[in-house]
Amino acid sequence: KVGQLEERVAAASMELELEQARSAKLLEESQVALKGQQHHASTLENQLQEMQAETSTLKTKLADADQRCEEEMKEKQALLEQRGSAIAEAEQLGAVLRQEKASHMQSRHQLDALREQLEQHIEAVTGDLSVEK
Repeated sequence: KVGQLEERVAAASMELELEQARSAKLLEESQVALKGQQHHASTLENQLQEMQAETSTLKTKLADADQRCEEEMKEKQALLEQRGSAIAEAEQLGAVLRQEKASHMQSRHQLDALREQLEQHIEAVTGDLSVEK
């Protein structure tokens, strides 16, 4: 029985050594895999930081472009208002000009009528003078 026990102990000891060797190998493989994953995680972290910096830069550019757009819209609005004022002023001046033209035409008609009366009066006076002679 002692011999059998010794054999069993020796077999169990060998199994234990094999199991320890397997465990050591698995531990080593796990450490290598962990290092690889840590490197990959570090790479991803660096990429994330780069993307965050790029996002920040793009947000700044977008804010600048938005501000420029807002300023341009204000300038265009001011120009439209000036244009509207200029059009209204031009329409007002056109109305004044038409009124002045109408007034001028009326004065001209009155002047023509007065000239006609003067010519008739002159003919009448010269006619009277020739009759008296």
